[in-house]
Amino acid sequence: MNALGYVIVFGFSTQMFWYKNYVQWNSRGMLIRIKSFLGKNIKFKEITSSELINKKLILKTVYGNSIEFDLSEIVESDLEKLYEIIRKNTIAENV
Repeated sequence: MNALGYVIVFGFSTQMFWYKNYVQWNSRGMLIRIKSFLGKNIKFKEITSSELINKKLILKTVYGNSIEFDLSEIVESDLEKLYEIIRKNTIAENV
């Protein structure tokens, strides 16, 4: 029973490495992993604006950086869900 518990925890901990495209979020930020082994952690309070243009997600941060994700292989309904999550949680929308 003890070993089974460790296997279950290990399975949930490594879930992000099973899929090529993976998004995980909570109220403070999100992890986006698109066609890469390691993902990009983004805090919602650092995003000032977001745009979804031609299946490219462009996020602008408070530091003047621009983060771009190529979402060409993602289904349209999932694109809309991802954009809606970002839009609802960014500081630009909550001001």
